[in-house]
Amino acid sequence: TITMRPLFVGVGSINRKKGYSYLSWQLGVNFHHRVARGPSCKLLLQAYQRWPSVPLNSQSTTTSGYRFHGTEPKTSTTMAQPMQQHYAQHSATSYDSAFFYSAGDYLDHITALVHDKFLWSKEGSAADPTPVTLLDIGGGTGSFTKRLVEQFPTNTAIVIDPFLEPAKNADAKNLFFFEAAADDFLKPMKQHDSAATLHWRSGYHQVLMKEVVHHLPEQQRTAIFRGICEGFARHPKHKGAPALLIITRPQKDIDYPLWTAARKVWAENQPAHQDIMQELQDAGFSRLVCSTHGYECRMALKRWKAMVQGRCWSTFSSFTDAELQEACDAMDEQYALDENGHFGFEDRLVFISAYL
Repeated sequence: TITMRPLFVGVGSINRKKGYSYLSWQLGVNFHHRVARGPSCKLLLQAYQRWPSVPLNSQSTTTSGYRFHGTEPKTSTTMAQPMQQHYAQHSATSYDSAFFYSAGDYLDHITALVHDKFLWSKEGSAADPTPVTLLDIGGGTGSFTKRLVEQFPTNTAIVIDPFLEPAKNADAKNLFFFEAAADDFLKPMKQHDSAATLHWRSGYHQVLMKEVVHHLPEQQRTAIFRGICEGFARHPKHKGAPALLIITRPQKDIDYPLWTAARKVWAENQPAHQDIMQELQDAGFSRLVCSTHGYECRMALKRWKAMVQGRCWSTFSSFTDAELQEACDAMDEQYALDENGHFGFEDRLVFISAYL
């Protein structure tokens, strides 16, 4: 989910309806920082003190260097209008309640895989506690990102997402939220003027793109990857670790309970992993490793139908309510259920590790 959502916050005001405030302060540049449930300058100062690689000047040492700031509605060029509408209709609750994003064995499994791919281990952190800064692009509510860093309190995670507000349980001292668009990576850092530079665009050690890459237009992906590649800071502890980890799904070899028309939409919008790897190489990454991991899922057919009709995936946004209802009605005869009304399928995730 990589676009820009309008911020409806007037200068000198706080948006209390959503429970958090949008803040910006002058540090030679302006940038928008989303601080979950806390508009006080004290909390802002605490957030600033933990923020990595932000230059400090004399104007930012007191509260006079901070000000509430609004922005005009902005439209991203990286996502088609139907996709923007799809994510705009979801809330943190509706998003995190879906099977693939809710707490449980499945998410524990994915979390362990990401830790393993990034070479994050408690033993390694104990031997060398040098902090790692992770940028999670399209990180949604931050719930998954929090799972990644809560076992590694010395690390810092930055979540950027254009639509979904932070989950209520995503508060953490080492977790930060920014509202941003993939378009920002299309413009080289040196071309940003002082009012537009976003500090999350540089100084990170590792980047995660989980279930995001299929939303990026094919003609822009290489340039976006190149922009990401230019923002890395070297980390001595992670010489053998990938700089960028992309988690996506296969274009064709899938086992999800989809109907024929939905499979066609899926294949049209899901880039092949071979194409992604070529684009990463063209963007400047030196070595690429790809692997597919399967997980046997079991859930109630009733829950799957609710996910389809609730359009948990953007694939389902291509269909009307009536078409989704017809597809769900047909599933009763298509899938064998156990005594609990559950059925099984394999979730397949493609992990692409890119090295500098």
